[in-house]
Amino acid sequence: MEFLLMRVDLSGKTQILRNTKHHFMPNPPVFPDGKYLTFSQQSSDSNVFLLEEF
Repeated sequence: MEFLLMRVDLSGKTQILRNTKHHFMPNPPVFPDGKYLTFSQQSSDSNVFLLEEF
């Protein structure tokens, strides 16, 4: 899954600010003045081991 953080100006021009395939970015809140944005990234890794006749 891919997550993008993009900027779109009033003329429709887009600019990719952040592109990640391995980190989840929850909905970033916008500051009340509309000039700033905060975001965080989350990732998780999992490993599984099976030990038999230990």
